[in-house]
Amino acid sequence: MKPAMLNEVLRDACPQQAVAAACVLEDGHATEAVAGPAGPTPTFAFGSVTKVLTATMVAQLVAAGSVSFDDPVVAHVPEAAALGPHANEVTIRMLLCHSGGLADVWQRYGGFDELLAAVGKAGVTGAPGETHSYANSGYVVLGRLIERVSGSSWEKQLTDRILGPVGATGVTTEPAPSFVPELISDGHGGLRPGEMWPRVGKLYEAAGSTLHGTARDAALLAFACATGRTADGRELLPAELAAEMCASQITLPGRSLRVSGWGLGWSLPRMGRQAVAHIGGTSVLAFAEPGNDRAVAVVTNYPQGERAGRAVVHAMLGTPEPAPPAGPGPSDPERYAGRYISPNFAIDIRVEEGTLFTSNPLGGPEVALRHQEGDAFWVDFDEIQTELSFFDMAGRTPRRLHAALRVLHREAEAE
Repeated sequence: MKPAMLNEVLRDACPQQAVAAACVLEDGHATEAVAGPAGPTPTFAFGSVTKVLTATMVAQLVAAGSVSFDDPVVAHVPEAAALGPHANEVTIRMLLCHSGGLADVWQRYGGFDELLAAVGKAGVTGAPGETHSYANSGYVVLGRLIERVSGSSWEKQLTDRILGPVGATGVTTEPAPSFVPELISDGHGGLRPGEMWPRVGKLYEAAGSTLHGTARDAALLAFACATGRTADGRELLPAELAAEMCASQITLPGRSLRVSGWGLGWSLPRMGRQAVAHIGGTSVLAFAEPGNDRAVAVVTNYPQGERAGRAVVHAMLGTPEPAPPAGPGPSDPERYAGRYISPNFAIDIRVEEGTLFTSNPLGGPEVALRHQEGDAFWVDFDEIQTELSFFDMAGRTPRRLHAALRVLHREAEAE
């Protein structure tokens, strides 16, 4: 991708007062760009892109014969038995692809045991291995597993196993002087200073609460974790394990908007090609095409930054970004109406003159649902565009909803 094109795409996608940085790795070369008021190498919070690094470290333990993807988690982290009645059935593979049935949490707790107890008390999203429901809690457990098996801290393992070999020299666990202050939506289509996501502390480090770095760092890491080797050709993972991480482990319920399923750490974009990706909150996107030896990272300081990432990816690929599908409209919309709940947020669905509306869990006015097909819809909450797929039917009435990658239970079913 030519520098002029990358600069133009990034500049067009970035709001005037915001900052975005991008790095495209292809054909052995790195192309970088920065848009907005910042220095030449600004740093940003990586957020949940960190999960790919945690997953890669687990895969390295598999390569060493220390664990198996299909080991029960409790075999290595006995305290994980507190996660719920089916905790003994939850495997490492399930946590990596978010199919362990764990409730998602993103709050401060006094320690690991308190977090486990909170997840266990929250109830399950489904039986282990049954369905996908994104869970930060699972990656907290995986971080503890890495520490138990390796005998050293997650942070030291990350430095020794990933950051050092990859050459991601700008990555820090605290904001550096080059960190760009974050912006949040002002509720009127603009941005204002503020923290995009709650600061939940070091307990969530393996899930994405501490890492910061440059776009180049993120692109180098995405390339290495997707291909199993560093940009200069050193092996990070055996090729067969890197391929397994990029292969589908579970599909999402209904019809997701942009993700068809999940690998081991990676999400699998719905784009008709062999690719992997992961977002960080809604402000960062890491993307890789391991078969073509290319990767992209776009890191920003504002909550719609993932959209800039998609613009850069499609410009690199030379493909237009597909418009969300426009379905014919649902039959009997009243059957979807109700309250759907999870430990982190709730969604209220109502019908008015045949149109379905949803409350906005991020705040602000309710939004109309747009039909995709069958029981699948999508919605634009400004900070995020997401699917709403109703499933687990009791007759024609859904018991569960998959929204923002998480499973919510219909309130009557959760009692």
